[in-house]
Amino acid sequence: MTQEKGALQELYLSTSEDDVFGVVGHVYNFADFPQAFEAWFAFLHSRDPSGETRATVSEIIANWPTPS
Repeated sequence: MTQEKGALQELYLSTSEDDVFGVVGHVYNFADFPQAFEAWFAFLHSRDPSGETRATVSEIIANWPTPS
């Protein structure tokens, strides 16, 4: 896992509201680095406690505007 000293959080905070920011993990990564995943999810929750701006990949694709 390359998440070091808040680098992922800093990258997230540097994106604009119109950007889509995604993170992919795997069960094996979680088993090896549970603290990093727990810290990431705690960070996301602190930024958006209601979860209004979070979505799964499937939700993002389903709601993506079609070109006109």
